[in-house]
Amino acid sequence: MIIFGSTTKVKKIDNGSFKCPNCYGQKYELSEVNRYFTLFFIPLFILRKIKDIVRCEICNEVFNPENVLSISKYEPIINNQSLKIIGNFGKRLFAFIIDSLITIFLSFLLKKLLTLLNYDLLSRYRTHGDSSVFFKFIIIYTCIWFIYGLLFDTFFKGQTIGKMIFHLKVVNIDGNKMNFRNILARNFFKSLLVFIGAILHFFILIISLIIKSRRKTIHDIIGNTNVFENNR
Repeated sequence: MIIFGSTTKVKKIDNGSFKCPNCYGQKYELSEVNRYFTLFFIPLFILRKIKDIVRCEICNEVFNPENVLSISKYEPIINNQSLKIIGNFGKRLFAFIIDSLITIFLSFLLKKLLTLLNYDLLSRYRTHGDSSVFFKFIIIYTCIWFIYGLLFDTFFKGQTIGKMIFHLKVVNIDGNKMNFRNILARNFFKSLLVFIGAILHFFILIISLIIKSRRKTIHDIIGNTNVFENNR
């Protein structure tokens, strides 16, 4: 039984007036054709954008936008669309999972390196057994997550590896590039949630994405940021 796959959907993004080459009608509808990932035949998120189309509302003939629309009409719409769509829940979730796997892997590498160097993070404290091992790993994982997010948000303009894969981008509340205060606040609070508990962080992320307006997580609210789909 196939439980996942893909499907194509057409989404309207604008309309206006033009001169149809087929019937000389004056009304058009601009749409984008996207390939969606489906689970149990339910479209969850966009895998990739296929193309834009223009449909005459009089004769229903379909055209390439570049052939029938002027640059002044078409380009501003497309440029505005590149950061107009708020990050899809499914995309944000899978991007988070990818970034988590990367930071867990880096944390294991750092822990292994510290072990080889005989460096004990908790040498000042009397902690023994499994709780000590877990606590050490959480400290390393929290630091790695903070540095990972801080570096990628700063030098890759709001895109971690997971966000790059799913074409997501973190911007400030106005839709512009984050400043360092946004980046620091967002990643500090996100790392704080990791320290409280990686599992708790995972469920807080999901719950806040579902119940908060405009799909904002708690660290989005603290950092005064939002995540948009980056279709450029």
